[in-house]
Amino acid sequence: MPASLAGSLAGVVAMDGDQVIGMGRLVGDGVKYFYVQDLAVLPSCQGQGVGRALLNRLMGHVARTAPASAFVGLFAAEAALPLYQRAGFTMGDMTGCSGWWTRSTTERKPRCFSLQIKRLSSGFLLC
Repeated sequence: MPASLAGSLAGVVAMDGDQVIGMGRLVGDGVKYFYVQDLAVLPSCQGQGVGRALLNRLMGHVARTAPASAFVGLFAAEAALPLYQRAGFTMGDMTGCSGWWTRSTTERKPRCFSLQIKRLSSGFLLC
């Protein structure tokens, strides 16, 4: 996980005192393609504008660093769609796909899993 976080273009953390209540990051090429990744807010803090503030901060990074136009994509749980739609994201004409790649000495095959909300041991709800 540390290498994954270190490979991010930008990251934000929401704090309530000394407690982390949310986080998000951007990945991509840093020029034309950006992806909102791992936007998460503690369930007890959802619906209070934390996710919106994190997303706004990440989109501010895109606005400061991207050329006149850039692609910003994301995968979202159905429950999180209103957050992204209020920020101007649309479903568009693309269908998202996901899969896990495993290293093999003979071949590489995606093992696909459906998108779902995952509750981690830390209590975060990934969006």
